[in-house]
Amino acid sequence: MYFFILSVIFTFIVSISPALHAEEIDDFVSKRFIVLKQTKSYADANKSAANAARKLKIKLDLRDLSEHEDTGLSASKKTCEENLFYYPCYVARGRYDDEISVSIEHADGYHDFKKGHFIVMLASSAVNNPEIEKFLKKAKAKFPEVFSHTERVYMGCIH
Repeated sequence: MYFFILSVIFTFIVSISPALHAEEIDDFVSKRFIVLKQTKSYADANKSAANAARKLKIKLDLRDLSEHEDTGLSASKKTCEENLFYYPCYVARGRYDDEISVSIEHADGYHDFKKGHFIVMLASSAVNNPEIEKFLKKAKAKFPEVFSHTERVYMGCIH
């Protein structure tokens, strides 16, 4: 009897398995980033970020990140541990922090940037946000080298 019940349960699980996987969940979302520059130097990125925030009159948000020799950037040990990460830890911008603000990001956290570089990022947003287009024009008026970049960002669990 026990074997019969197990075989019925197994048959049921196998029969519904394709239905469970019929619609794959995509853990990636397209995001739009407004970028001022890429540089090998954290000091240069920091100087450019402060200048951009001042000239564009937007918030400078370094997100408790500082240069780290192993990972490029890391949050403080306390912040890493409070968020259940090992130190050093770095979570690239674009997950749940869409806004117009200046930050310094590490290129290794993205696919299409020069590895080992720092990115001075001015905004992150949903791709079709009309406010980001207005901001791009404003930023280009002060900094002609500013560009828009769209990339798929992983939104699934990172723990």
